[in-house]
Amino acid sequence: MPIQRMHPQGASRNSRDRMNKERNNRGVAPDRASRRIVWLLVGLSIGCDTQFTPCQGGPSRLIGGLVSHSPVTAVQKQLKADNWSVVWKSSLKPGDRRPPFSDLAVRVDAFEDLGAKGTLDLLFINDRLYRVVFTPADADRYFRELERAPGVVRNSPSVLEIQPSTRLLLAKEGGLRVIVEDECLASEVDRWIVRFASGQPRDGCMA
Repeated sequence: MPIQRMHPQGASRNSRDRMNKERNNRGVAPDRASRRIVWLLVGLSIGCDTQFTPCQGGPSRLIGGLVSHSPVTAVQKQLKADNWSVVWKSSLKPGDRRPPFSDLAVRVDAFEDLGAKGTLDLLFINDRLYRVVFTPADADRYFRELERAPGVVRNSPSVLEIQPSTRLLLAKEGGLRVIVEDECLASEVDRWIVRFASGQPRDGCMA
């Protein structure tokens, strides 16, 4: 099903709160909040640079044959999903002087990987896939299967890694699910939120 265009929204405080709530509900890695605080303190200490550098990394393998940095149309074609639905879609208003920030979240109700079936949520930033959240019936078993996959390295009992920049987390709060993200792109999103999401000038940085 083609993506339906929704009314664009600026990345206002409401948008930021909604995005952060969604990330919390999906069990984003616990160190993410502390990293945001560090970035905020750095910004306060050195002043706000008007330049913003997007993620410079390249594609990184996720799950189910998906690869980070993939555009929306390519992912939709790859999944061949008739039950592809838009959860939210927002972008900055015309004339906004902040760096581009267009985010899209979609859901596929019937996804299968490594013999596990469940719901797949996909998040895009500026037409690049950066995070997927898979909720299979048996997340523990699926995570064990992931650990046996080629190229997957165990970092801790609940965290796996795939080079160059993929992190896989078994999240337990709010129901078991597996969060897979490109850390380079995810950090780009977090840095943008810290510096620009209020829509107001801060530390000499004009929004």
